[in-house]
Amino acid sequence: MEAILLLTATVLSLVAVRMMLMGFSAPDFSPSDNPASDSDSVLTRSLTFAFLPALNFYLLLCPVRLSFDWSMSAVPLVDTWSDTRNLMTSSFYGSLILMTWRVLRGVNRRGAVVTSNGHCGDAGGLKSKHSRPGSSHVLLLALALLVIPFIPATNLFFYVGFVVAERVLYIPSAGYCLLVSVAVTHCFSRRRRHCVLGFSRRASCCVMSVLLMTSLAVRTFVRNGDWLNEEALYRSGISVNPAKGLSVCLSVCQSLCLSCSQCIIRIIIISSHIILYWWCSG
Repeated sequence: MEAILLLTATVLSLVAVRMMLMGFSAPDFSPSDNPASDSDSVLTRSLTFAFLPALNFYLLLCPVRLSFDWSMSAVPLVDTWSDTRNLMTSSFYGSLILMTWRVLRGVNRRGAVVTSNGHCGDAGGLKSKHSRPGSSHVLLLALALLVIPFIPATNLFFYVGFVVAERVLYIPSAGYCLLVSVAVTHCFSRRRRHCVLGFSRRASCCVMSVLLMTSLAVRTFVRNGDWLNEEALYRSGISVNPAKGLSVCLSVCQSLCLSCSQCIIRIIIISSHIILYWWCSG
């Protein structure tokens, strides 16, 4: 209880200091930074803000489309119930609620220690059946790391100056990695032997773990190439946010003291690659 009170007091102190630095007033953002916050429709704001956490979690699962900037129309507004992205939103929150319920149920079961004679506690000096700590508390920690640090970026208490910001996923990614490690450990610790496509459970788990680490390592290596210089970084974001990417690329070309014709030629080359990408991706 003392730890919870100390944590609460620390959080409130940090919020108070933050509000003092801001002059106890809400920050001003341009409509292009967070288009949903500027929408007059309550339905559009609600559906879009509900969709954004699901999109962020998708970036954790599959970090293929990354960008230096997600403003403007990089993420179209969800303005109708018939939008197919609502299925992704429903699946995300349904899975999150189910996982939270199962984790809390596991923690409560671990807390209720039952001895071998059916009584609570260590009656008669008998050894408890559930005295060894399980993975429920680890899952609870992973879930807390995944959800709680991301709450300030959900537009739930106040509007933020971005649509999607990959930097806010740093701490949640630690919870995600912890979840993956628990899943892999659980697969390796299973005593029962089941075959998946002719392979044992451990062999299948080992292969999938290697594939996961290899694919993410390759993606990290490719992404590092986008950070070699400003032009490479801004060019990589054109496929996600063409308007912002092209405008920033033009500014970079001008800062490199290129002539107007050279800037136009380079922008045309970049645009042709994006048009070809859109055409191939359907």
